[in-house]
Amino acid sequence: MKKMIYIFAIFASVMLTQASVGEIQMPPFLPDYFGPAFKVGGKQLSLEKKSAKNDEQRFDYATKDQSVRMIVMNLGCDRVRCENVFKNMLGLLNDKMKNTGGEFHKISPREVFAKTHHRGGEAFFFTYWLPTSVQYWVYVVPSGNIQGISDKFAVITAFVDRQRYHKARSAGNVSMGLWGPEAHNYARRLLRQGKKPKALAVLKNVVTTSPDNYDAHIDFFTNTKDTAAARESARIVFENAEDREHIDKAAKILGKPAATFEAIPLLQKNETGLQLILIPLPPINPWLLEEAAKIYSKITGVPVNIRRLKETWKFSAPGRIARQRQIQRTLMRLKGRDIDFAGWGKARYVRELLKAVETKDPLSRYRAREIASKIDKEPGQYLAGPYLSVFSQTLKRYRSDDARTMYVGITEANIYSGDNNYLFSYGGSKPGASILSYSVMRAAAFSRTSPSKRRLNERIAKELVPASLKQLKIRRSTDPRDPYSYSSGLRRLDQKTFILSNHVKEALKEAAR
Repeated sequence: MKKMIYIFAIFASVMLTQASVGEIQMPPFLPDYFGPAFKVGGKQLSLEKKSAKNDEQRFDYATKDQSVRMIVMNLGCDRVRCENVFKNMLGLLNDKMKNTGGEFHKISPREVFAKTHHRGGEAFFFTYWLPTSVQYWVYVVPSGNIQGISDKFAVITAFVDRQRYHKARSAGNVSMGLWGPEAHNYARRLLRQGKKPKALAVLKNVVTTSPDNYDAHIDFFTNTKDTAAARESARIVFENAEDREHIDKAAKILGKPAATFEAIPLLQKNETGLQLILIPLPPINPWLLEEAAKIYSKITGVPVNIRRLKETWKFSAPGRIARQRQIQRTLMRLKGRDIDFAGWGKARYVRELLKAVETKDPLSRYRAREIASKIDKEPGQYLAGPYLSVFSQTLKRYRSDDARTMYVGITEANIYSGDNNYLFSYGGSKPGASILSYSVMRAAAFSRTSPSKRRLNERIAKELVPASLKQLKIRRSTDPRDPYSYSSGLRRLDQKTFILSNHVKEALKEAAR
């Protein structure tokens, strides 16, 4: 804690130091390519003083006319201590800005950009977590004379990512794996600068130590001239990525025909016999359907036919906005009372959320802006009941009297019913058809989960079991390993195996006769 208080003493001293400007000298912990960070508005920052204490190094700079002052500080630390220091700094900076005013402009797991008011001036505070240190950069200028310093955050971040890459690479594969996203950012900047050979060398290291970074694989096979290496990287993406755009790009390199909704055969009338007819309801990723169907058939022994509706299917206005339940809880906590949310639309939620944090601390205001941005970008949720009714009515034009023929509509749209946060599948009280959503089964629904097409297909296949077999009125299994048992969430879904209970197997044999 004493070290963190010392760091914040920067703000108390930076406007008072008036030592004469000395020679230009870079801190020893910064490579030469950081040079542009030491020039602001065409004016060079020169070293005024420096100090070192144990694992802390501090360098103070100023322009010749003293209009801009800067401090660069490096705190050496191991991984655990760096993480602790970085997180503590965020809280301390938030506490300071409660009293002096200011805002967070960016908070990520390893970077912070904040602007604070300081003695008639503006202080721009940049913090970076690196593999073996935490760096602090502070620019202070008079109010109204910002001189584009906000742009310095992007400039310094680019240099820091380069430094992170080299430090991580020298530390070995484990460190490279931990710092893969930042190394990938560095590679992409090299590509934008036209430095393709260097970028490809970095990308090779990234995909070796972060093989589930499919964007890095795509950058590699898009830019390399090594055909064999490009195909191998594309194969990895094709076989493992969940995102349709990723798979499409890999398929093109591999020469595979595109998977399109229109290529799926149309639903036929009067299908009979024990079978599952799987019907994609856009939005949908067609690449997932065949593999999920194969896994389902292995589990149940029931054949699957994938068919599309001739009729146009569309999810219209969402019944809920994105993250609605989370936002409602947040609003009630902030306001300290119950709220009637009836009739609220997206604009009302955003307005009330931002209004509720107007007088709160800077960190709360930043988090609220983040949520508001996600409300605008993310798709909402759809009330399952009305869509199941439309789906069932449409199927009446096609289905026979054979109740053994099961119908499941599959979609990426996020569905819910009643007070549930989400649903994997919905068949109503008298299931003659079901709708399955794989929206929250995807890695994209959880920021710390690596994508896996196989895992996603297995989840879909396991959920297809109850979505279909309920239509045969087979008694649900009470064995948690049985895919026909109830799933309350992803953990339960993943807990299931691919083996049906004996009574379910017997019921399916009877239905097949």
